[in-house]
Amino acid sequence: MTSIIKVDQIQTAAGSTPTAADLGINTTGNVIHTEMFTNAQDQDVQTNSWTQVWTFSYTPKLTNSKLIFSSSIDLRGQRSSGGNHDARFDYRIYTGGNLQFYRSNCGHYDYGGSGAWHKGNFVDNCQYINTNGSAVTWTLNIKTAGSAGVRFNEISGGTNPNSTCVVTEIAG
Repeated sequence: MTSIIKVDQIQTAAGSTPTAADLGINTTGNVIHTEMFTNAQDQDVQTNSWTQVWTFSYTPKLTNSKLIFSSSIDLRGQRSSGGNHDARFDYRIYTGGNLQFYRSNCGHYDYGGSGAWHKGNFVDNCQYINTNGSAVTWTLNIKTAGSAGVRFNEISGGTNPNSTCVVTEIAG
């Protein structure tokens, strides 16, 4: 024998729409939401001081969850003149004001005399534990270190590069 229950709407005792937890469903570990942020703005940084080149905010769907930030960043360091052919650079990523990554000496160093440059796509993953549902800000900073300049999303032939960050929210 089968049974069918048909209702127009389910509400909590207070009259609001119930969450999965209100219905006794354990969602811990399930993906709640994903969102992709993109940036295609070409920026040229020529200083050894930290420069913010990209920031965005994600507002969690829940008040207790884990956020996974998976970024793919288009960067190029260069130096083409003088005896020093150091094209290395540094970058760092913050989530919610907390330092997640500090990558130093990225790029290329040329011991020869012909100049150097290195373009790459840098992939990082980090997690942030959300305890209150407030918006979480993700920030990318870069600096030249030994290079003459660092390009973020350089537009030079081909298609416009895109840096991306996918935020995956997992129920806690």
